[in-house]
Amino acid sequence: MDPNECLRLIIECAEDILRRDASLGDRPQAHDPTGVQLANLITGLDSWLSKGGFPPRRWTAGRPPA
Repeated sequence: MDPNECLRLIIECAEDILRRDASLGDRPQAHDPTGVQLANLITGLDSWLSKGGFPPRRWTAGRPPA
């Protein structure tokens, strides 16, 4: 697996979910709250890491400190 391509596709899917959710307007019955929350978490984590934020402990477990 190419992690860069995987990340690109994950972000693309998350952004698509958020776009579709925004287009639903005020029809709450049409929203998928779990999917929207997941998409927000994915894009938030990507933004955090892209700005130099530290990675989650799970991703660095067993590695020596930088």
